[in-house]
Amino acid sequence: MIRVIEPYGLLNRFNNYYLTGYCLSSKANRIFHVVHIRDLQVIEDSSYKMPPSYSLKKSYSQAWATWTQEGGSRLETVRIWVCCGTAERFRAIKFHDSQTITELGSGEIEATFLLTGANEMVPWIVSWGPDIKVLEPLWLRDKITSYLCETLNGYED
Repeated sequence: MIRVIEPYGLLNRFNNYYLTGYCLSSKANRIFHVVHIRDLQVIEDSSYKMPPSYSLKKSYSQAWATWTQEGGSRLETVRIWVCCGTAERFRAIKFHDSQTITELGSGEIEATFLLTGANEMVPWIVSWGPDIKVLEPLWLRDKITSYLCETLNGYED
């Protein structure tokens, strides 16, 4: 598919690059994973101007990743429990701008995030295995449980 994009900028989320901009075909803002762009041609067009009020940081700073459309998700608090050994990673790495850490004793921590697109956290949370556990929101806990059950069902003969 050929698309004409008026670029707004590049985003980097979890070592993946995304081009964000206005898609003339869709007549909407879109995000494109750079590895899926097969060919690129720059079109010289003096009629394109970046919207003066647009801010890439403002548009995506609260988002967990990039799947959620701009303004497509409400801001919410995600709290997770992190076991002792893995807690060191959370102390050393800030996974999101809003991340805060509360020491629980015995080396465990509670990590809290205020963000949009919490549903995008599911694969990331599951990748930690039993080392982290969602405390809230409840719907995210339920989604993780459902995801893990579906995964186990895939291994049944």
